[in-house]
This record gives sequence, C-alpha cells and structure tokens, in this order.
Amino acid sequence: MAGFWLLVIGMSGVLAYGETQDDAISRVQALALRVVADILEYGELNRPLFCFPVNF
Repeated sequence: MAGFWLLVIGMSGVLAYGETQDDAISRVQALALRVVADILEYGELNRPLFCFPVNF
C-alpha cells in the first residue's frame, strides 16, 4: 500500500494530499492562496485576515 500525506491548515476547506510531505505542503499552500484570492476578488472578506508564520 502506497503512503501519502494529508495536510490541513486553519482555513475552512483547505486541505491537500501529496505523495510526499513537500508535495502536500506545496499543494496546500497553492490552494490557500487561491482561496484568499477568491475571497478578495469577490469581496467576501467579512473579518480581518490574519497571517500566522508556520515553520515546517
């Protein structure tokens, strides 16, 4: 059975799978950026957006 990584960050609906830890990190970061861009583009930001540094 092949292994995989699942990475979830503190944003609703943002999770990603990857074959390696680095792959999962790259995918979840890209998805998080897309979610933030969508929120900003469509004016759906109804609370302050906070950024928390995370070291992997």
